[in-house]
Amino acid sequence: MPVSLTERREFLDDLNRLAVADIVDLWRDASGLDLSSPQFRQVMIDNVPELIVPSMATAADHAATWYEDSAPELSFTASPAALAPAEQLSASTAWALYSSGDAALSLMAGFTERAIFGAARDTITENVSRERGSTWARHASANACGFCRMLATRGAVYASEAAATSVVGRGQAMTPLSGVHARGAT
Repeated sequence: MPVSLTERREFLDDLNRLAVADIVDLWRDASGLDLSSPQFRQVMIDNVPELIVPSMATAADHAATWYEDSAPELSFTASPAALAPAEQLSASTAWALYSSGDAALSLMAGFTERAIFGAARDTITENVSRERGSTWARHASANACGFCRMLATRGAVYASEAAATSVVGRGQAMTPLSGVHARGAT
Protein backbone atom coordinates (compact mmCIF):
# COMPACT_ATOMS: atom_id res chain seq x y z
CA MET A 1 0.00 0.00 0.00
CA PRO A 2 1.44 3.40 -0.97
CA VAL A 3 2.51 5.86 1.70
CA SER A 4 -0.07 8.62 2.22
CA LEU A 5 0.81 12.29 1.90
CA THR A 6 0.45 12.62 5.68
CA GLU A 7 2.83 9.70 6.29
CA ARG A 8 5.27 11.14 3.76
CA ARG A 9 5.21 14.50 5.55
CA GLU A 10 5.72 12.80 8.93
CA PHE A 11 8.70 10.89 7.52
CA LEU A 12 10.31 14.10 6.25
CA ASP A 13 9.56 15.84 9.56
CA ASP A 14 11.30 12.97 11.40
CA LEU A 15 14.35 13.18 9.11
CA ASN A 16 14.50 16.91 9.75
CA ARG A 17 14.16 16.51 13.52
CA LEU A 18 17.01 14.00 13.59
CA ALA A 19 19.29 16.19 11.46
CA VAL A 20 18.60 19.26 13.63
CA ALA A 21 19.24 17.20 16.78
CA ASP A 22 22.61 16.18 15.30
CA ILE A 23 23.44 19.84 14.63
CA VAL A 24 22.52 20.77 18.21
CA ASP A 25 24.72 17.90 19.48
CA LEU A 26 27.61 19.17 17.32
CA TRP A 27 27.08 22.67 18.73
CA ARG A 28 27.19 21.32 22.29
CA ASP A 29 30.27 19.20 21.57
CA ALA A 30 32.07 22.21 20.07
CA SER A 31 31.00 24.50 22.91
CA GLY A 32 34.28 23.81 24.68
CA LEU A 33 35.70 26.26 22.16
CA ASP A 34 34.94 29.95 22.46
CA LEU A 35 31.64 30.30 20.54
CA SER A 36 32.90 33.47 18.88
CA SER A 37 36.23 31.94 17.88
CA PRO A 38 37.24 31.11 14.32
CA GLN A 39 37.83 27.50 15.47
CA PHE A 40 34.21 27.06 16.62
CA ARG A 41 32.97 28.62 13.39
CA GLN A 42 35.15 26.30 11.29
CA VAL A 43 34.02 23.19 13.19
CA MET A 44 30.41 24.06 12.42
CA ILE A 45 31.04 25.01 8.77
CA ASP A 46 33.03 21.80 8.17
CA ASN A 47 30.63 19.40 9.90
CA VAL A 48 27.06 20.66 9.49
CA PRO A 49 26.89 19.63 5.80
CA GLU A 50 28.02 16.10 6.74
CA LEU A 51 25.09 15.92 9.16
CA ILE A 52 22.50 17.12 6.64
CA VAL A 53 23.51 15.32 3.42
CA PRO A 54 22.49 11.80 4.57
CA SER A 55 19.01 13.07 5.48
CA MET A 56 18.74 14.82 2.13
CA ALA A 57 19.73 11.61 0.33
CA THR A 58 17.19 9.61 2.32
CA ALA A 59 14.48 12.18 1.54
CA ALA A 60 15.28 12.02 -2.19
CA ASP A 61 15.32 8.20 -2.19
CA HIS A 62 12.04 8.08 -0.27
CA ALA A 63 10.45 10.53 -2.72
CA ALA A 64 11.55 8.44 -5.71
CA THR A 65 10.04 5.33 -4.13
CA TRP A 66 6.86 7.23 -3.27
CA TYR A 67 6.64 8.48 -6.84
CA GLU A 68 6.90 4.97 -8.28
CA ASP A 69 4.45 3.58 -5.73
CA SER A 70 1.87 6.23 -6.66
CA ALA A 71 1.26 4.43 -9.96
CA PRO A 72 2.72 0.91 -9.71
CA GLU A 73 1.06 -0.17 -12.95
CA LEU A 74 3.31 2.17 -14.95
CA SER A 75 6.81 1.16 -16.00
CA PHE A 76 8.43 4.54 -15.27
CA THR A 77 11.49 4.31 -13.00
CA ALA A 78 11.96 7.34 -10.78
CA SER A 79 15.38 8.51 -9.71
CA PRO A 80 16.45 10.74 -6.82
CA ALA A 81 17.33 14.34 -7.66
CA ALA A 82 20.86 15.61 -7.30
CA LEU A 83 21.49 16.97 -3.83
CA ALA A 84 22.43 20.52 -2.99
CA PRO A 85 26.23 20.69 -2.94
CA ALA A 86 28.02 20.59 0.40
CA GLU A 87 29.53 23.99 -0.44
CA GLN A 88 26.03 25.48 -0.44
CA LEU A 89 25.33 23.97 2.98
CA SER A 90 28.69 25.27 4.26
CA ALA A 91 27.84 28.75 2.99
CA SER A 92 24.44 28.58 4.69
CA THR A 93 26.13 27.51 7.93
CA ALA A 94 28.60 30.41 7.70
CA TRP A 95 25.68 32.78 7.11
CA ALA A 96 23.76 31.41 10.12
CA LEU A 97 26.83 31.88 12.32
CA TYR A 98 26.68 35.65 11.81
CA SER A 99 23.95 35.34 14.45
CA SER A 100 24.79 33.82 17.78
CA GLY A 101 23.39 31.19 20.13
CA ASP A 102 19.75 30.21 19.66
CA ALA A 103 19.34 32.56 16.69
CA ALA A 104 22.17 30.80 14.80
CA LEU A 105 20.75 27.38 15.66
CA SER A 106 17.31 28.50 14.52
CA LEU A 107 18.72 29.65 11.18
CA MET A 108 20.53 26.33 10.77
CA ALA A 109 17.32 24.46 11.56
CA GLY A 110 15.54 26.50 8.90
CA PHE A 111 17.98 25.81 6.08
CA THR A 112 18.22 22.17 7.16
CA GLU A 113 14.47 21.77 6.74
CA ARG A 114 14.57 23.52 3.35
CA ALA A 115 17.41 21.25 2.20
CA ILE A 116 15.69 18.02 3.28
CA PHE A 117 12.23 18.92 2.01
CA GLY A 118 13.81 20.42 -1.11
CA ALA A 119 15.56 17.13 -1.92
CA ALA A 120 12.18 15.35 -1.81
CA ARG A 121 10.39 18.10 -3.74
CA ASP A 122 13.12 18.28 -6.41
CA THR A 123 12.93 14.50 -6.85
CA ILE A 124 9.20 14.67 -7.53
CA THR A 125 9.36 17.63 -9.90
CA GLU A 126 12.33 16.25 -11.84
CA ASN A 127 10.59 12.93 -12.32
CA VAL A 128 7.38 14.67 -13.34
CA SER A 129 9.28 16.53 -16.03
CA ARG A 130 10.81 13.27 -17.30
CA GLU A 131 7.60 11.22 -17.29
CA ARG A 132 5.47 11.55 -20.38
CA GLY A 133 1.75 12.00 -19.65
CA SER A 134 2.04 13.16 -16.05
CA THR A 135 -0.64 15.58 -14.87
CA TRP A 136 -1.13 18.05 -12.05
CA ALA A 137 -3.94 18.80 -9.63
CA ARG A 138 -4.56 21.93 -7.59
CA HIS A 139 -4.37 21.84 -3.83
CA ALA A 140 -6.16 24.58 -1.92
CA SER A 141 -5.19 25.53 1.62
CA ALA A 142 -7.72 25.33 4.43
CA ASN A 143 -8.33 29.08 4.28
CA ALA A 144 -8.65 29.25 0.47
CA CYS A 145 -11.51 31.16 -1.12
CA GLY A 146 -14.49 29.28 -2.53
CA PHE A 147 -13.23 29.64 -6.11
CA CYS A 148 -9.84 28.12 -5.27
CA ARG A 149 -11.50 25.28 -3.31
CA MET A 150 -13.75 24.58 -6.31
CA LEU A 151 -10.77 24.44 -8.68
CA ALA A 152 -9.05 21.98 -6.35
CA THR A 153 -12.00 19.57 -6.73
CA ARG A 154 -11.28 19.13 -10.45
CA GLY A 155 -8.49 16.64 -9.77
CA ALA A 156 -5.47 15.95 -11.95
CA VAL A 157 -6.58 17.70 -15.13
CA TYR A 158 -3.71 20.16 -15.60
CA ALA A 159 -0.95 19.32 -18.06
CA SER A 160 1.72 21.44 -16.38
CA GLU A 161 2.76 22.83 -13.04
CA ALA A 162 2.20 26.34 -14.38
CA ALA A 163 -1.40 25.53 -15.26
CA ALA A 164 -2.01 23.96 -11.85
CA THR A 165 -0.37 26.68 -9.77
CA SER A 166 -1.59 29.91 -11.29
CA VAL A 167 -4.98 31.41 -11.88
CA VAL A 168 -5.82 34.43 -13.97
CA GLY A 169 -9.28 35.81 -13.43
CA ARG A 170 -10.96 38.92 -14.78
CA GLY A 171 -7.71 39.94 -16.44
CA GLN A 172 -5.90 40.07 -13.12
CA ALA A 173 -3.25 37.68 -11.80
CA MET A 174 -4.36 35.93 -8.64
CA THR A 175 -2.39 34.29 -5.83
CA PRO A 176 -0.56 31.15 -6.98
CA LEU A 177 -1.90 27.87 -5.66
CA SER A 178 0.17 24.88 -4.74
CA GLY A 179 0.14 22.09 -7.30
CA VAL A 180 0.18 18.40 -6.58
CA HIS A 181 1.48 16.02 -9.18
CA ALA A 182 -0.70 13.10 -10.19
CA ARG A 183 0.45 10.29 -12.40
CA GLY A 184 -1.68 9.09 -15.23
CA ALA A 185 -1.35 6.30 -17.75
CA THR A 186 0.65 7.30 -20.80
